[in-house]
This record gives sequence, C-alpha cells and structure tokens, in this order.
Amino acid sequence: MVTVTLKVPDELADKLHTLDPATLTDILQRGLAQYEAEQGLDTYLLHMQTDDVVAATHKAKERSHVIIEDQGFAAVALLFTDLLAEAVQSTQEKRMVRETVVSAS
Repeated sequence: MVTVTLKVPDELADKLHTLDPATLTDILQRGLAQYEAEQGLDTYLLHMQTDDVVAATHKAKERSHVIIEDQGFAAVALLFTDLLAEAVQSTQEKRMVRETVVSAS
C-alpha cells in the first residue's frame, strides 16, 4: 500500500474522513475505472475516421443482404418441399381410394 496526499475542499474532506479505508479504496477504484472508460471513448471518438464508419456500415449492409437472400432461398425451398409433400400425400390418398373402390367391387 502507498499513502497518497490530496488537497480537496473542506466539505469533501469532512465526508472522506468518515469513510473506512476499504470503502474509500473501493470508491476510488470504481471512479478511476469509470474515468478510464470515458477517456477511452473520448480518445477513440477523436481518432475515429468517418471513412471507418462508412466502411463498417457498408460491410454490415452487405452481410444483411446476404442473410436476407439466404432466408429467401430457404423460404422458397420450404415452400417447394411442402408442395411436393402435399402432392405425394394427395397421390397416395387417391391411390388408396381407388384400391378401396376396386376391392369393394
């Protein structure tokens, strides 16, 4: 552990004196983590290029089009399969009706 001396306003010093060391350490750690996260975002936003955003948006758009096309092909394939299954079932039912009529005669 290292001792750190800070100059703070009197009101804040009075509040800090009431805290136990573990609580104060926890508050400082959370505050620093939040500060670092905000600084990281600010730094990123300063260096971010609009070309990067446009390129990422274009890439995401292309991927979504591929997914939509794949879903369209899958939907058509399911429709075709369903129609084929209905045709086979209908043919089998007609055959059974004919066989029943022929055997009843």
